[in-house]
Amino acid sequence: MQNTAYPCGTRSHSNPTIVCILGYGRSGSTLLDLLLGSQAGYVSTGELVNLYREVERDELCSCGRHLSECTFWSQVLKSVGDKLGEYEKARRRVELLSSFPFLAVNALCKRTKTRYRELTRLLFDTIVRVSGADVVVDSSKSTRTATGRFLALSRLGQYNVKAILLIRDLRGVVWSAMKGPGSGRGPAPARWKRPWVALRTAVSWALTNVLCRISIAITGRRNNIAIVRYEELCRDTPGTVSRLMAFIGRGLFAEMDLSRRRVTGHLVAGNRVRFRGIGRVCEDRGWEKGLPSWYTVVASVVDASVRRLFEQRIKTWSSPDSPRRAAGGGEPATASVASRCDGSYGTHTRLAAGRAEATAAETRARSEPGEPPRTS
Repeated sequence: MQNTAYPCGTRSHSNPTIVCILGYGRSGSTLLDLLLGSQAGYVSTGELVNLYREVERDELCSCGRHLSECTFWSQVLKSVGDKLGEYEKARRRVELLSSFPFLAVNALCKRTKTRYRELTRLLFDTIVRVSGADVVVDSSKSTRTATGRFLALSRLGQYNVKAILLIRDLRGVVWSAMKGPGSGRGPAPARWKRPWVALRTAVSWALTNVLCRISIAITGRRNNIAIVRYEELCRDTPGTVSRLMAFIGRGLFAEMDLSRRRVTGHLVAGNRVRFRGIGRVCEDRGWEKGLPSWYTVVASVVDASVRRLFEQRIKTWSSPDSPRRAAGGGEPATASVASRCDGSYGTHTRLAAGRAEATAAETRARSEPGEPPRTS
């Protein structure tokens, strides 16, 4: 299997971009991390929130080598040294679920914030320097140990931080959870098929998305947020990645050959798909036949309840410098729209809406040469 990981380099980047993939587990975050990492200028790092644990155990990198032997992480760890343990302590003081209320109201002590900023910059600056990349993709998601990660990086990290909120249909998430922690390794143990597993998953999924919505509201930087459905990513993989890159504002999209698997990046932790690499992407809809009917009903009710949190229209643009409004007012220029949520995230306008409307405007301009093109 070919490894197309972004080569190590020595370039210095004064203002790298950090892409945080938010959301609940079992939603395709590792897949999205791999897809973005396959593009030039992007480096996939996996779940950085678990880096210290993985280093202590000397687990495998997605390249197939132990972290101590990986050409990428060995250089990073050599530069960071013993500071990695200090970073983990500082990170837990700021990013844990128990610290989220204090982080939300900016009540953390100055010393804690300063230490977190210094050690976080040390880690990310080292990753950028070793990889030579402009964009670091972190798929830590919004777990209990990383509830405030996006908010902390936005407020304290002093980086250009972009967030991708990845949402999967709750029925699919419950179906994945029912397979147990050994998904893909044969039938799940009977205990994982018990009703409480589905209930626990539904509650955790709902709370995670609620906290993500709160983080988005607190940061006040909605132009740095893109909402993506797992189902859309599977159905239009190249198109979704292309438009996400336009939203991030770094690099030019290169066509992906999904006919053969290849490993990209140096991911720590995450789904085992990181070892198999990216290939043909297929949506898992096994829940349609395998999930009991009452499970489906409960999941649908919870899904609809959480959907209300996203009823407010959320628009994101490719960068703060992109044109905000068309000439004559109205809606922002659609050529740079990365994501739009209309009514609910379940029926959101596709990321391709901007491209389609821009094409329509060009068509009108050619057919009506006397009238300037309009954008809505």
